[in-house]
Amino acid sequence: MEILYTALATICVLLLGVLLDGRMKYWRYRLPPGPTGWPILGCLPSLTENLHLDMVKLGQEYGSVFSVYFGTRLSIVLNGIDAVREAYVNKGLVFAGRPDEPHIIELNPERSGMLYMTYSEAWRGEKKAIVRALKAFDYGSASLESKILLQIDMMKEEINLGLGKRQDICKLASFTMSNTMSSILFGTEYKYNDEEFNNFLKNSAIFVYHHARLMGDLNYLPFQRFLPKTIKRIAQCRKPYDKMMEFFLKHINHHKATKQDNICRDFTDVIIEEAIKQNSALPDWNDEKFCYTLDSLFVDAVDTSPVQFHWLLLYVHYFDNVADRIHNEIEEVIGERQPALKDKDRMPYTEAVIFETFRVSSVVPLATTHCAMEDTKLFGYDIPEGVDVFANLWNVHHDPDVWGDPDVFRPERFIKDGKCVRHEALIPFSMGRRACIGEQLAKKQIFLLLTSLLQQYKFHLDDKPTSLKGEFSIALVPPPFTLRVEQRLVE
Repeated sequence: MEILYTALATICVLLLGVLLDGRMKYWRYRLPPGPTGWPILGCLPSLTENLHLDMVKLGQEYGSVFSVYFGTRLSIVLNGIDAVREAYVNKGLVFAGRPDEPHIIELNPERSGMLYMTYSEAWRGEKKAIVRALKAFDYGSASLESKILLQIDMMKEEINLGLGKRQDICKLASFTMSNTMSSILFGTEYKYNDEEFNNFLKNSAIFVYHHARLMGDLNYLPFQRFLPKTIKRIAQCRKPYDKMMEFFLKHINHHKATKQDNICRDFTDVIIEEAIKQNSALPDWNDEKFCYTLDSLFVDAVDTSPVQFHWLLLYVHYFDNVADRIHNEIEEVIGERQPALKDKDRMPYTEAVIFETFRVSSVVPLATTHCAMEDTKLFGYDIPEGVDVFANLWNVHHDPDVWGDPDVFRPERFIKDGKCVRHEALIPFSMGRRACIGEQLAKKQIFLLLTSLLQQYKFHLDDKPTSLKGEFSIALVPPPFTLRVEQRLVE
């Protein structure tokens, strides 16, 4: 019995220590207002599966900048465009950090890769090298456009095999967008039945599913690290992640073995050449860091961009006349020739539909976590160094004071004087120094995919989802749906 009492007392002391460490170290700060929460658990007991909506409700009570404890971890939530702009743009350097997040460190102990690194000289060097490598391989030019269109042509060949039937167009689009990134990074284009690339995409999906859930297990209640449930979850993450790293390493090794001096075939060759230069922007570079960098670049191509396009397909065919209006614009501007990026400026309704889908869907409702690099202030409140900072992009995109009728799908809100005009509060790729580096590729792919598909096919959403509510994970995914495809007749 004495041993039991001793064990219980030890547990109580440890829990008290966790509580005091999580709260008392901030006693001297004038933090933004927020709910008190429970000891140890913070606000976790009151949260739902839709964390972004929970943060909207708290913002309505506490304002556009508020504090909240997720378990023992203090977080600052930015719940409006003014707050996000002030932190990420006006004070962009101060808020450019990445906090220490156990669910990241568990799989990436050194936090390598541009997405995971905190703001530093090493981060600036890596970003500089990546941007230079992407530009060197025509990331922003007509060459990229031709790569995208080539992948779309391959997708249309697959669609033609199933005309008149229900097809998983979303799966085909995901493969197409991921294959474009593979072409840019590795110079490799995969067939739709390629086992290696399909296994990579499968492992990526499995990893994303489990990693989103691991965040809650590790970040907010760190003592759960030793529970069987968490240990199992870590293993479920590590297995597919290791296979993804093997895929990247195979490409790196192949490039090293076949690369010729002063000849760069693709992004990977450019980075290999940069790493061996004197005064390189990539000091202490190695294959492991390269794998994490490739992972950082593939995240958008494999996960968020395809999900954005899935939402677009759903909205275009869920609401009456949207697809017909886009097709009318295609006929007027493009005709029967292949769509091109130059057409975008002459297709205001099509572009407005894409913008409105970005806004309403808000695929990344809570943007990737930032932290302050030093103690600072925001709207008069103290923001301690190292504390998690979240931008609630969902609230930015659904603020009635900004949008008027935010829950209504109304592309016309972006059209003024016959032109599509982007709203300053539309920030689906975040903003500031750490905005998504894949924004331009994503927007180009989405425009060319949509116009190419609607030019040639009619899609029928026979069984409309009963709700347009998304499922919250790392990205907000749409409800399942399938489309029946018909070839458009050329008149």
